[in-house]
Amino acid sequence: MISESQTCLEVANVTFHYQPEHEVFSGFGFTLPVGGVMVVGGPVGSGKTTLVRLIAGLLKPDSGEIKVSGKSTSSLNARERAWMLSGWGMILEDSTILNDRTVRDNIMTSVRLSSSRIRPSRNEIDSMLRQFGLVEKATRFPEALSKGEQKLVQLVMACARNPVFLLWDDPDSALDEEHLDIALELIHRKNLAGTTLLITSTHPEKYKEFGGSILNLAGVET
Repeated sequence: MISESQTCLEVANVTFHYQPEHEVFSGFGFTLPVGGVMVVGGPVGSGKTTLVRLIAGLLKPDSGEIKVSGKSTSSLNARERAWMLSGWGMILEDSTILNDRTVRDNIMTSVRLSSSRIRPSRNEIDSMLRQFGLVEKATRFPEALSKGEQKLVQLVMACARNPVFLLWDDPDSALDEEHLDIALELIHRKNLAGTTLLITSTHPEKYKEFGGSILNLAGVET
């Protein structure tokens, strides 16, 4: 059994409805250890994005509990929640890019808002951008980028924070195979350096090389 000190995330007996007749989760739960990997699989509409939003505090469960590092997120005030999220990196369905700032400014803003004491150098940020062919576009604004490029900028924003926990909702949806492979190599390196990962995907088998667990919402395969 994993102790609280070894646990990054615990979802315990969570129930959630969008409408009384639309139950997404009932008594749902799992535990993700510090430095571990969880891939949440399932078809479109199975609740993957809802789970991500619950974990991030964008939705509240009807019952049950979500704990981060042993502390219930429902007990956090606004300042404590902001501090918790400052140590995370999140690539969500909704863009976190600021449209009035350039690619580089978005990344540097994300870094400044991070609670991590480890700050990447400009060369390290450029190295990440270069992997995706974006270093020449660092002074452009988001509207000049494709949807896939914007998603990659979000990934660099998240990784540049040196997060303790990285949450990525559906990497497959916006990226071609070439860029997805490079992106997965990047977050795999983050995980090997200690970052805990939670990823959702309609094709969870792609992530077996990461180790950890695959959760298909109806059970866990190790």
